[in-house]
Amino acid sequence: YLTFQKSRNLKKKKLIIFDLDNTIWKGILGDDSIEGVRMDLSDPMGAIFNNVQNIFLNFKNNGFLLAICSKNDERLALKCLFEHPSSLFSKEDIVAHRINWNPKSDNIKEICEELNISILDSIFVDDSDYECDEVQRNCSGISIFKVPRDLYKYPYELANSNLFYLG
Repeated sequence: YLTFQKSRNLKKKKLIIFDLDNTIWKGILGDDSIEGVRMDLSDPMGAIFNNVQNIFLNFKNNGFLLAICSKNDERLALKCLFEHPSSLFSKEDIVAHRINWNPKSDNIKEICEELNISILDSIFVDDSDYECDEVQRNCSGISIFKVPRDLYKYPYELANSNLFYLG
């Protein structure tokens, strides 16, 4: 009964906006290159991020929309996301993206406007305290999931967070 009551009070979200570096793959694309980022099952750290990608795609298959907000070189980032042999994402999985050097809060507002989805119905996922704080300050009402420092907890916490409740 308590679980039912708890779930009734949760607001169902519609949009997950996520970062790329150290959020969808291990590494920083600008420093590590496409070959250097890790998301391969044969690598223990890469396997964590492969699992995380699976979880995001599961959220999508259960009704969430997925969008990207990342400070990166757009061409390189999209190539890595869609063409890296270990990446699970295809172009059809992502409904919008902003990959540039603008403040993430500005990019999130643009994505929400483009998709006609309220910031209140959105979740932002990032590994950076700075970026999470900047978005929290400037996108009033957005929900934030911060990638845990202990990366081995990341898939479990992501899969079990109440933020991603599907009602």
